[in-house]
Amino acid sequence: MSRKIISIFLSTLLIATFLSAIVIADSNGNIMTLEDPNSSEIQPDTPNFALWDVQFQYDVGGDSGSAYLVGVGFDGTYFYCPEFNSANIHQFDSTGSYLGTVSVPGVANLVDMTYDGTYMYSVSTAGYTIYQMDMTTLTLVGTISIPTASYNIAYDGDNDGFWVGQWDSHLTLVDRSGSVLDSMTPPESMLGMAWDNTSETTGYNGPFLWIFTGTSTGLQGIIKQIDLDTKTITGVEHNVALDLGMGIAGGLFLTTDYLDGYLTLMGMIQGADPVDDYIFGYEICEIGPSPQNVMVTALETGWNLVSLPFNTSVDKINITVNYLGTNYTWADAVTAGYLNQYVFGWDRLGQSYVFSDTFIPGEGYWVYSTVACELWEENITIIPDALITGLKTGWNLMGVPSILNVNKTDLICGYGGSDYNWSDAVTAGYVNQYVFGWDRIGQSYVFSDTLIPGDGYWMYATVDCLLKQ
Repeated sequence: MSRKIISIFLSTLLIATFLSAIVIADSNGNIMTLEDPNSSEIQPDTPNFALWDVQFQYDVGGDSGSAYLVGVGFDGTYFYCPEFNSANIHQFDSTGSYLGTVSVPGVANLVDMTYDGTYMYSVSTAGYTIYQMDMTTLTLVGTISIPTASYNIAYDGDNDGFWVGQWDSHLTLVDRSGSVLDSMTPPESMLGMAWDNTSETTGYNGPFLWIFTGTSTGLQGIIKQIDLDTKTITGVEHNVALDLGMGIAGGLFLTTDYLDGYLTLMGMIQGADPVDDYIFGYEICEIGPSPQNVMVTALETGWNLVSLPFNTSVDKINITVNYLGTNYTWADAVTAGYLNQYVFGWDRLGQSYVFSDTFIPGEGYWVYSTVACELWEENITIIPDALITGLKTGWNLMGVPSILNVNKTDLICGYGGSDYNWSDAVTAGYVNQYVFGWDRIGQSYVFSDTLIPGDGYWMYATVDCLLKQ
């Protein structure tokens, strides 16, 4: 069958079905409301960024009853604060609530901690050893022998190694076998440190090593930044005593897992008796979302009206098809007979179907599948955007480039330099109140009040306008 015949056949079939749905709507006036019980509201915006804004301060010494907390680690869920020269590790949740004391058999005399995304690591006052610990099972996974005694530690993701040091005697980078990769002399006495390849400092290439100076005098812990490219102090620094009160410098820890969209520098301030020890968090910089693998949609057997749930165009040949747990390229899925090779889009100006090799955000497409399978796109960065799509006068095949469900009543119509809520846009006659979705199982049109990511919908507009959320 030629492409022209396929196009004419599909257009006739879909338009006939579509007009049938319109007739039902006009004659009966009944609207089917399809609410999704799993839909969630948009989370509130995070606070405005400012370097050295305090995100939190928790009295871990007072809550745990320990007067000898030095280091701090965070795995995205829990804080771990080792007690100096002890096997005790005090555990807190992300709000600073004390959960109790744990220990890892075979690990003792702890000082500082770091995290590589899977395991916690600690150095000891008793030897030349890095301990690798599974904090879920509380087991010792392994040890790394290091050439010099060290009280502080920071994981270096670029080298898959560890910066270790002791006061003002040395700063040494070792690999997982304990071999020395790099070294430098600390600028002054310090304890905590945190490796950073995320933030930027004008005039320096990075990556950076944040250090917490002030371990014995003055009771003013000052955080400083070292450029590892030139091994020089950048001049970016902050006196923690100005925010949290006097105390001795403790451990440092850097994470993107504490507050979405922010790089957080955490640390321990050892309060002067009788003041308790505190863990704290500073904003260092804002960060964008990380690339991720995203399921575009789950296809059913038959015709599927689909759209992209993100704001990035994708060529169909770059989409991964997952069927029964096995991934296929688009071409291989077509060869195997799982998908029809043709994707049908909609020309909004010409008001006709067209063949499409590229999926564009905000637009809808017809895909035919002979099996129930999933469409995935790999390494996509999801960036929220208020704009959904630009509607043209007439019928528009569209979708919401969003990872959240969108109620049609929350849609905004931009026309003539003004924004109208959905109700006002309908009253003004700019858009038709009915949105038509597609029941993939029943293979028929349905009224849709909720727009689901990955699904496609028909909308009718009487003017060229912008659809926003």
